[in-house]
Amino acid sequence: MSVRKLIFVLGVLVNVQIAAQNTNTPVHPAALLTWLDTTSYFFWSYDDLTQSEPVWKGGAGRADLISIVSDTTVPFKPRFLAAEILFARDTSFPQGMDLSMLGRLYASALEKPVTGANEWGKPFEKGKDIYGFIGPNLLRIGSAAVPALAMLLDNERKLYYAGGDKDTEIPNSYQLRIKDFAAFYICELNGWKYRCPKSRLLRNIRINKLKRKLHVH
Repeated sequence: MSVRKLIFVLGVLVNVQIAAQNTNTPVHPAALLTWLDTTSYFFWSYDDLTQSEPVWKGGAGRADLISIVSDTTVPFKPRFLAAEILFARDTSFPQGMDLSMLGRLYASALEKPVTGANEWGKPFEKGKDIYGFIGPNLLRIGSAAVPALAMLLDNERKLYYAGGDKDTEIPNSYQLRIKDFAAFYICELNGWKYRCPKSRLLRNIRINKLKRKLHVH
């Protein structure tokens, strides 16, 4: 066991002991938190759902995963991966959840960012690649995610597409920023037409119009 993993496990155990003394604080399985913390962000990028079976447990792990997603005292990564697993394995998710909370969680995933541009899709294209791997889950949250995404409309950080030169040359020529993805998903969530021109100037003009429409200052 690596030093980092050992420190995390010890920290979890301490938190579990503290939580046990406070009935208002949910107690999460230490092994589950460790698995979520040490698993790659990219595990869901493959169409092999068996990778999440150690924590999904044929559906028996659903309640624990929901508890982790809902607990804002849990670090970001375990919460986000737990949500991704639930989206992939539970067709009823996020029914019954605090959608505003989930919106903030997914906006944070874009802001950090937890991945490159691939997982957020290609707003300048049409077809199955437009939403990537994470985008469809964000859309399932619905318009409750818009306020959190609107806070990213000034974020100039660029996201790059990974892959072979031929696959990424055109996508990366757009030099999309976090604000571009935020604007795209805000429009999608609201049912507004969105076009993603190659010109950064034109995109900025459209984002500024969107900010005025949303009353974002």
